[in-house]
Amino acid sequence: MLSFSLQQYLLLAISLLLIFFSLILFFKGKERYSIALLLIGAFGIRLFIITVDPFLHDWDERFHALVAKNMMSHPFKPMLYVNPVMPYDYKAWCCNHIWVHKQPLFLWQIALSMKAFGVDEFTLRLPSAIMGSIQVYFIYRIGKLLFDSTAGFFGSLFFAMAYYPMQLIAGVGDMDHIRVAFGFYVCASVWAFAEYDSSGKKIWAILVGIFSGCAVLNMWLPGLVVYGAWSISIFHRTDFNLYKFFNKGKKELLIMICSLAVAALIFLPWQIYISHSFPVESAFESTWNLRHITEPLEQHDGPWYYYLAQLPMQFGIVFTLLIPVGMYFLFSHARNRSLLAALLFTLLIPYAFFSLLVQTRMPSYVYMSHFIIWLSFGMVISGVLKLTNRNFPFKAVATSLIIFLISLFFVFKINDVLSDDLLRSNVGDIKTYRERKINNTGIYKKLNFIVPPNTIVFNCNTFETVEAMFWSDRTVYAWYTTPAQHDSLKQAGIKMAAFMSHNEYQLPDYITNDTAVLIIEEFLQ
Repeated sequence: MLSFSLQQYLLLAISLLLIFFSLILFFKGKERYSIALLLIGAFGIRLFIITVDPFLHDWDERFHALVAKNMMSHPFKPMLYVNPVMPYDYKAWCCNHIWVHKQPLFLWQIALSMKAFGVDEFTLRLPSAIMGSIQVYFIYRIGKLLFDSTAGFFGSLFFAMAYYPMQLIAGVGDMDHIRVAFGFYVCASVWAFAEYDSSGKKIWAILVGIFSGCAVLNMWLPGLVVYGAWSISIFHRTDFNLYKFFNKGKKELLIMICSLAVAALIFLPWQIYISHSFPVESAFESTWNLRHITEPLEQHDGPWYYYLAQLPMQFGIVFTLLIPVGMYFLFSHARNRSLLAALLFTLLIPYAFFSLLVQTRMPSYVYMSHFIIWLSFGMVISGVLKLTNRNFPFKAVATSLIIFLISLFFVFKINDVLSDDLLRSNVGDIKTYRERKINNTGIYKKLNFIVPPNTIVFNCNTFETVEAMFWSDRTVYAWYTTPAQHDSLKQAGIKMAAFMSHNEYQLPDYITNDTAVLIIEEFLQ
């Protein structure tokens, strides 16, 4: 188990207590207060989670962090290396200059957070914590419109405490903050559609367009999944008859097309902008995105059932076994059948698409659909509570305690959270990993004080260059220059520094004997 400060323990304990009291209030019929406490508790847990690791995680948090930091000053010029004095391959997203490897919205959000509150790992993760908390409300509303308040409340409760989203928010899981943002905007678009489906008010159709456009501006075209869901909903209302679909559903189709136009207004300008401003990099990334479908890139492969095999890690063994039960309750108990059709599309199509068509596979690719699975468990609780309607003393407290403990140990997985289990499964010896990360982060934070401005730093650990540049304002490279490169930089009047020899990074004599090179007497692990 990791060690935490008193403040961290208090934050976690208070947040969990708020969630417990939200349960009691819900059973006592104080729904609005219970939702408010649940949202506050969910945010508190996420604030705790983002303080667990005081360093940047390897994949892919540190890269997102540096690009976002650079976007504070250059919001429309995404860069990894701002001042690349050494040759680079524009195709290598780990080490290049112009960085259009990902869509920009989540990076802008992080940049805004750091601009407002300072540059560190907390402000980096704060937007994800906020979005994850707000998403709890979206799930509550979707569940309420689908079946009832109880289904919505418990679906949102389970998501509020779910282990896997916490790990993404903490930067531990693959793709980290971009997946949180993408899942948030997809869920928001489905929520807006659910509100439109219920009320018929066109403002919700506009919001569908705004949210889905934002989803695309995070993780590209899968963000438009809500329009497939909307189409299926219309099909359901027209008895899956094409003639009725294009005639009786004509007005709604027009509204959907207008909503899609709003989405296009959100995401198309950036695509046009980068294709003109960074044509070479943009063209390569477009091709790279398509290659995800046809080949397993960067050794991210797996069998067709890859995402099914990820379920125990993402939902826990117990709740994975309960997924068929959740699906049964979702399908059999939903009162709003057109909304159910939309939700089933949003759940099943991403799983089918990424399992059967896309050859590159990573655990979080289907995270966008996870909220529906958690909502199905809320349907189970709602159904079970209706079967056990008998009153007994302290029923609200007793029922709340049982559900809370189930959530604490099997949804939140508190033992895994406090031991950073997902990180352990990724890195192996977590004690050594954390010691190295904390030691090296402390050194990188001092670079601005050790190394004069306009000095290029060499002999950093591979890929930790990105962390060093996040924590400082210096340009940092791994390893060291060749003799020819060394002489060329000196002739160009570029000042150089290098980390002292450490592990396999042993400096050659032509650098250690050069008095013009500042040797940084800090030992990197």
